[in-house]
Amino acid sequence: AQTAVAREEMLSAQHLAEEAAVDAELANAITRNRKAEEAVEEINDTIEVLRQEIARGQSPMGETR
Repeated sequence: AQTAVAREEMLSAQHLAEEAAVDAELANAITRNRKAEEAVEEINDTIEVLRQEIARGQSPMGETR
């Protein structure tokens, strides 16, 4: 009986460890996704600034053509 209890506890501990590993992977993926979204937002902001500069007939450095 003690062996069965010990085996059950080992399986439970293994399951908890696997669940913790999956949770850590998910947290890592969420973090990477947020960083990617921030990078995309920054690129889109830069594109919008460049479009505005082009619409005004200026180069991004502020020089007129």
